[in-house]
Amino acid sequence: MGIEADNRFAQYLIIQVLTLVSGYLAIFIDMGIFTFLPMVIFLMASVTLFRSLGVVLHSNADSLGLKIRFGKQVEEEQTRRAKEQEISELSTQLYKLCNANKVEKAWELLEKRLLDDHFSSEADIFARISKYENPDLAIKAGRGFIERLIANHEIRKSWDVLAFCYTAANDDYILLSAESVIQLSANAETLNQKKMIVTIIQHFEQDFPNHPKTADLLLTAARFRIHDLDDFDGAREIMSHLYSAYPIIRSDNKFKALESILAS
Repeated sequence: MGIEADNRFAQYLIIQVLTLVSGYLAIFIDMGIFTFLPMVIFLMASVTLFRSLGVVLHSNADSLGLKIRFGKQVEEEQTRRAKEQEISELSTQLYKLCNANKVEKAWELLEKRLLDDHFSSEADIFARISKYENPDLAIKAGRGFIERLIANHEIRKSWDVLAFCYTAANDDYILLSAESVIQLSANAETLNQKKMIVTIIQHFEQDFPNHPKTADLLLTAARFRIHDLDDFDGAREIMSHLYSAYPIIRSDNKFKALESILAS
């Protein structure tokens, strides 16, 4: 059984014990009008000593097999359980609404909850609603979740959420912002990720009209089709569209390189 207490605490404890003993012995010495001083010292040393012992017992409760009823650890555990219970009750409400085809009502309830706790429970709630038979609420909630994950540089997690939403939406998914498409296209690594982002990029013009990065993104989609997805016909369609709709791209070295690959 190991009891944790640093050297400073041990030194402090020794001083307290010595002070307590000294105060106790001094009580029996006649000091005239100062006789009350040893008593005060004795009482103060007693209080601080037992307080210190209480701190040691509280800090080592697990190793000593003691049950703690109060303290920061207990308070945190109670808060965690209360939050978990609250989320479980919310999940039950959302599930019933989704099963009754009241997805918009469920979304209003979910959005309010997320705003109230500043999205701190978003990951937990999304994990629950993504298991519903009706995926519509998760598909809708996923858009904002992906935005916040990307903003927090949690790119891998954002891909996981996108993969679920993309599949649940039958490979037809629109992200909330052009910046999210740009960030994900720059961080696509696996074949599945590149397949998803290529599909999303191909309706980027309709989703975000006149965006200055449209041509660059389409060029990225063409590159993925050629180098990763072995889809030369799909790449030719993109390149042909780029050639006619964005003539300035013709002088781009990446465009020329892809064009020469398709021509060979």
